[in-house]
Amino acid sequence: MSGSTATSPTSAADTKILRDLELVKEKMDLCDTMLNPGFGETKISVNNSEAMLAVIGFLEACGPRMVELVEAAATGALSETVFAEALSVNDRLQKQLSD
Repeated sequence: MSGSTATSPTSAADTKILRDLELVKEKMDLCDTMLNPGFGETKISVNNSEAMLAVIGFLEACGPRMVELVEAAATGALSETVFAEALSVNDRLQKQLSD
């Protein structure tokens, strides 16, 4: 019984973090779409769009948190699956922010 109790907090934490990572990926996808619209659609200006500034602000706020998450996951605080996903999302986020 203690084995299932020990895994429950980690599983709950993993589930929440995976949901949070999905939200970050959705915002990155939205940013990509806004910056690179489909053929015939108008490109959104980074400087003049409140929506674009809100998305970029959200992603910039996620940067330091993603680094902390990767560091915590590296210590074994989270599952291997969450660690791999956090690394992937962090790499994409850092690249997107630098662009």
